[in-house]
Amino acid sequence: MNRFKGIALTFSLVFVVVWLAGCAGCNPPPLPSGMTPTSGPETGGTLVKITGEDFDMKNGVIVTFGGKSAQSINVPSKTQVTCEAPAGEAPAGMAGREVEVKVANKGQPEEKREQITVPQKFTYTDATPPEITTTDPSDNEIISEYEDSMQVMNSLLLPLMKMLIRGPVRFLLLQALPKLVVKQQAVVTLLRLQLMNI
Repeated sequence: MNRFKGIALTFSLVFVVVWLAGCAGCNPPPLPSGMTPTSGPETGGTLVKITGEDFDMKNGVIVTFGGKSAQSINVPSKTQVTCEAPAGEAPAGMAGREVEVKVANKGQPEEKREQITVPQKFTYTDATPPEITTTDPSDNEIISEYEDSMQVMNSLLLPLMKMLIRGPVRFLLLQALPKLVVKQQAVVTLLRLQLMNI
């Protein structure tokens, strides 16, 4: 009976040692499979969602973009991680550069911790605001909305006015028109000239 106890105790100790050494798969490395979005400004701050399997919800994960640690890392499930992309190494010169995104589970021992690369790379985009060089239209190619509306009004209103206005009504309209349309001085002047030619 003592011999059986000794064998059982030895077997139990060996099992515990092997389990502790290898953790028996208790905290496997993460398996990232995708990431959205795959680009963001070089100044950082883009909210990125990484999908996959075996993300460590209890201890959390480490996410790096080109070797720089991500911010605001959250592990809502074993299949999803959200984080904010860090600013590029030299924020002014990262536009167009692709960096590898790596994920590691914090629960793994540091010496055995595996950083697994996400299949897609993250591309930093230019965050420089555009510089306005001029606000003037060039070569008179742009017709303003005001000019367009004047052309439409001329083509529709003047023939109608010619039909309706005769004699004393014409005189009264010429006198009342400035009071009716105060803001549109150009329209008033144009109508006066057109009415005088009827």
